[in-house]
Amino acid sequence: MPPIVIRPASREDLAVFYGPRAQHTPTLNAWVGEAGGRLVGCGGVARINGRRLAFCDLTPAGEHYRLALVRAARMVLAREAERAGESGTTVFAMADPARPTASRFLTWLGFKPDPTMKGRFRWQA
Repeated sequence: MPPIVIRPASREDLAVFYGPRAQHTPTLNAWVGEAGGRLVGCGGVARINGRRLAFCDLTPAGEHYRLALVRAARMVLAREAERAGESGTTVFAMADPARPTASRFLTWLGFKPDPTMKGRFRWQA
């Protein structure tokens, strides 16, 4: 398994990873994981209608880099907290029902279930 490099995503990275859908992306603070010259994951925080929404998309090869995923998620949340300063900020995330450990992973990162919507979590800086 080649080592993974986590780096800021470029528009070109988004176009490669998401294809034509990348044209319609909202404002993003995105990072990609690259291993062996191939993108294996993309994640970060999108700003949609004034709300921040955490996201993480992996290729099947990206599933093998769980420790790097944890480190990258922590880094992204720390940067969001830094940006928020004293004003604080809320970041939302949806647990993917197709991934049985998604809710546990979000909880482990400090997200709490949002009582207003099943499957939605919120993180407060």
